Order: sequence, then C-alpha cells, then structure tokens
Amino acid sequence: MQDPVASQVFRLLTTAAPERVWAALTCPLQSRAYLHGLSVSSGWQAGGPVAFHPLCGPTLEGTVLRVDPGRRLVLTVEEGNGCCTYLDWQLRRSERGTVVRLKVDETGTASSSEEELEDVWLPVLHDLDVVLRREADPTHP
Repeated sequence: MQDPVASQVFRLLTTAAPERVWAALTCPLQSRAYLHGLSVSSGWQAGGPVAFHPLCGPTLEGTVLRVDPGRRLVLTVEEGNGCCTYLDWQLRRSERGTVVRLKVDETGTASSSEEELEDVWLPVLHDLDVVLRREADPTHP
C-alpha cells in the first residue's frame, strides 16, 4: 500500500451481534441502503475481486485483502485514476452488542482531507446503524 494521503478511523456501537453486522457488510441488497446506493458483491475470499455496483454509472472494482468472518473484512476500492481507498472493517463483540471500527485510508489523491472522509464515511456508519436497528425493530423509522 502507498502511504495514505488521508486516513481516518470511525466507530459505531450497535446492539446487533457481530454475525448480523457481518451479514449486512457482505449483503448486496443491504449494502445499497448504507453504502451510498452501492451494491457490493464478492465471493469474499482473500485475493478475490469485489465490485461496487451503482444504480447507474460504471461499477467500481476492488480486491478483498482479508476475510475473518464476523470479525474483520479488509478490501480496496480502486477508482481507475490511480486513487485507491482501503477499507478495514473490524467487529468486536461487546456487552452491548458490537463495536464496529472502520479504518479508511486513501492513497493517490491530494484532494482528500479528514473532513472529506468524515463527509463520506460518517453517513455510511449512521446508515448501517439504521439498517441494523430496522432489522431488529421493523417499526424503527
């Protein structure tokens, strides 16, 4: 990996079990609800491809770097212009459910700042929490 131009760590505490969070992270239908409309698909094997399908426009591609079901998922999103985003999802069971830790490293771009990363990735964690809450309680808005 190149030296990151921008790097940020985000955290979420959810009442969902790690297995439930994992299922949401790897489900193409659910990912569309929290990942800016992108449907993520992969065989979820280290070294294998991952694709991010938008509702319209070109598919983004990447590589699965590490898979530890229910615990850790590391992958890349390659933008085709030399820029690459590394996503490191870590799940830890806690007394109250699961601590979700997302480390985001961006390389190959001089335009990303911590604020820009927050603008992109904080809504992802918020919307993931909404998806998990809605599943636990279908009356949740």
